[in-house]
Amino acid sequence: MVVEHVFITTLEAPEALQTASQFLARRGFSAKPQDGFAMGSGGAWNVLEMARGTHNPRKAKSVVQYPQTVRLEWDRGRVTLAAASTSYQEARSDYMGRRNKGKVAQWQQQVLVGLVTQLQNLLEGRMDPEQLAATWTAEEDDLHARDRSRRRRNAWTAVIIVVLFIAAMVGLVVVAVNSR
Repeated sequence: MVVEHVFITTLEAPEALQTASQFLARRGFSAKPQDGFAMGSGGAWNVLEMARGTHNPRKAKSVVQYPQTVRLEWDRGRVTLAAASTSYQEARSDYMGRRNKGKVAQWQQQVLVGLVTQLQNLLEGRMDPEQLAATWTAEEDDLHARDRSRRRRNAWTAVIIVVLFIAAMVGLVVVAVNSR
């Protein structure tokens, strides 16, 4: 899933990208190595790309731990921001372009929209990074708890189904033995 957003900031490129980099680093993101070089910009830093999460979405314990990538481009005050997250459904080889649906997709979108909103508030609104980090942490903790609750409920449902199946099989065996 990808969320893209564009906004305007009065910060210059180095200050905007450094502020975003520090903010994201405190939330577990690490810089991705830049493969290319800046053309026509005199070597100025105008792109930031960072990532966090597990490498394999199947190993993620919640939506917050899915592999996430953020790319921020600064161009004369215009900030283009793209945030992406890969769920386990999207990562499956037989996914074949089907859309991700359900609670997980909603929560995944909520994580990305929250990320984009926090970065916009930081760079455009120049809000306090500590306050934004606290808000973002609270949102992610809530999503993590809801996801954990959903997984726990699904596990208990599976256990109950297996127990009922075994009880039905035992009942059938008892009826078959008694009917002889």
